[in-house]
Amino acid sequence: MTAHTDTEADIAARQTLRRYQNAATGLLVAMGGMTALGYAAPAAGWVKDGFFLEMFRAGARAGVVGGVADWFAVVALFRHPLGLPIPHTAILPAQKDRLARALGRFVASQVFTAREVERVLARVDVPGFIANLLEDPATQDAVVGAMARSMPQLLDRLEDGRASNAIGRIMPGLLGGSDLSPVIAKALRSLVDDDRHQEVLSYFLSQLKDGLKAKEGSLRDMIEDRVREQGGRIL
Repeated sequence: MTAHTDTEADIAARQTLRRYQNAATGLLVAMGGMTALGYAAPAAGWVKDGFFLEMFRAGARAGVVGGVADWFAVVALFRHPLGLPIPHTAILPAQKDRLARALGRFVASQVFTAREVERVLARVDVPGFIANLLEDPATQDAVVGAMARSMPQLLDRLEDGRASNAIGRIMPGLLGGSDLSPVIAKALRSLVDDDRHQEVLSYFLSQLKDGLKAKEGSLRDMIEDRVREQGGRIL
């Protein structure tokens, strides 16, 4: 089990919270002291009871009541005040699932609506973004490296028959041939053995980029149609 290391932002936030807590506690204690003084002073004969003293006591009492009410309201959101199982406290832990579902419904119906998503997608050039990303040599090397690392497993599955039946059914319908999976497996194995997969995959990425640029309009229409069908459920 690894120990959690606080970042500078976490430490600063915790210090700020502690400072606010100390200030609020100090104000509450001050209001309590002023309330006690407002009743003790005339009893001790220091001042006479009167209108201004009553105003002083009323303000002090309001500060105490308001401070306690604010403390109770904030604490009751996250836990039981003073550990007492008071009804309708610890609201967030007890109702987090229901609140999350309600928030999700609100976001789906009021924020991520079909019209709003269509408006955003109309301004986002997704095919162009992917094409520009594939133009970066570093991205090409990363994609090619990932595909090259997965190639041996793909070839093993093709050659031992685990995927050959599926590919044998799909590829003839796409390319018009028959029983193509052994041929594809041998061809891919030859590319890897001859260390020519980098050139082939780079050419494939180049063709993919050009295809995305050429099909930008139809891709945008397809995405917008799908958004209209699903409505706000895209979230």
